[in-house]
Amino acid sequence: MPLPDLIEIVPLEKPVLAEITVPGSKSITNRALILAALAEGETTLRGALWSEDTQVMVEGLRALGFEVEVAEDPQEFCNRTIIVRGLGGKIPRGGTLEAPLEIFVGNAGTADLPCPGREADASTTAGGLVQCASRTGLLH
Repeated sequence: MPLPDLIEIVPLEKPVLAEITVPGSKSITNRALILAALAEGETTLRGALWSEDTQVMVEGLRALGFEVEVAEDPQEFCNRTIIVRGLGGKIPRGGTLEAPLEIFVGNAGTADLPCPGREADASTTAGGLVQCASRTGLLH
C-alpha cells in the first residue's frame, strides 16, 4: 500500500500523557552479561535487549559452562530478564592452546568485542577470555 501524497500533521491541543518502554542496548547488554558471568553469585539483568548479538553472547556463556536463564519481559517484547550465575572470575569450561574451545559468535561484533587483538578464527580459550576482559578494563 503506497503512502498518500500528503500527510496532514495536526498540532496537539493539550500535552500528551504517555508511558513508554525503551528497548535495551545490545552493547550494554553484552557487557553486562560478561560482568555478570565474572562476578560472584547471581546477577539479574532486567530490560536486557534480546537481539541476535545478545543471543549469541548467552549461548557463548553457556558454552563456557555458565548457568544463564532467560525470561520474556512483560513490559517490552524485544527485552528479556536474564539471570546469570557468576563464579567470581572462574570459567567452568574452557579449552587449551592446543585444543581451544570454539564459540560461535556469528556476525555479532559485540560478542567478539571483549577480545580485541586475538585470533580472528572465532575460537578462544577460557584463559584468553579472562585476559581479554582484563585488557579491555572489565577486570582489574
